[in-house]
Amino acid sequence: MLVTHEHGDHIKGVGPLARKYRMPVWMTHGTWRNANCGDIPELQLFGSHTPPFSIGDIEVAPFAVPHDAREPTQFTFSYRKLKLGILTDAGSFTPPLPAMESEAKAGRPQ
Repeated sequence: MLVTHEHGDHIKGVGPLARKYRMPVWMTHGTWRNANCGDIPELQLFGSHTPPFSIGDIEVAPFAVPHDAREPTQFTFSYRKLKLGILTDAGSFTPPLPAMESEAKAGRPQ
């Protein structure tokens, strides 16, 4: 489970779901410090400017976005020559966002 930020509509079920199903959870250090989701058995912390990391065969590239949260991120996902970018809850449109979208459309890994 990848968490974008600590707002209630994004974090409320993370702790219970992770504990019930022993699900790994990835979130930024800032999100974790400001989230009140209890103990997460398989927690993986990263920074919003962390290089891409892998979850199984999928490469996950986090990128920082403007939002009224501590360390909000969005992600692009790469698998072989395919790339998908998902953007939600961006507080405003900033220069890195079109670049991430263009890379996702082109299918090129970062």
